[in-house]
Amino acid sequence: MGKKQTRRRGKVLEDAILRATWQLLNQVGYNVLTIQAVAKIAGTNKNAIYRRWADKARLVVSALAKFGPKPDIQIPDTGNLRTDLGQFFEQAVDYLTYLTSDQLAGLWVDRLRDISVAKMMYRLDAIDNNYIRKSVTQILHQAEKRGELTGQSFSDRVLNLPALLVINAAITAQGKLTQAAMAEIIDDILMPVFSKHEYHRP
Repeated sequence: MGKKQTRRRGKVLEDAILRATWQLLNQVGYNVLTIQAVAKIAGTNKNAIYRRWADKARLVVSALAKFGPKPDIQIPDTGNLRTDLGQFFEQAVDYLTYLTSDQLAGLWVDRLRDISVAKMMYRLDAIDNNYIRKSVTQILHQAEKRGELTGQSFSDRVLNLPALLVINAAITAQGKLTQAAMAEIIDDILMPVFSKHEYHRP
């Protein structure tokens, strides 16, 4: 008789599950992917997956965090807050387009259905280390040092706003963000929120 196969546990099993999830996500997309199919490829059962991830959305977010593309974006420091925001989001468009691509269609809808908007933005940390929030926070700090902002204290809700707005716009536009849409988000929403003084659209 051959040796009995060692049962995988802990990180070894989790890695196998995430690898299978990533494989299926690229093959069939989020909407078609099932926990049962992941379990089959990973050589485990659905219960082992559900003990670690409560639903498909959380499982896919974890797979994205481990295997998905990472943003490689320079934080601009042009001397002007509005220009910095514009240049940052211009660089981020490709990454945001990936996060809202057909491959991931349905993921954000499931996350919004399951948790509050505020918590959703924190959960984005699992995908991109909350990249948008951290980058915008740095841009705001630069503006404060230049004297464009005068010591405003922004709440978590405000700091989460840029990512929420841009991802929502990308979803609505089916992943195709236009310069006009980005300008509207920056000029009509973000600049008035971030600026202590009245902001006039250029």
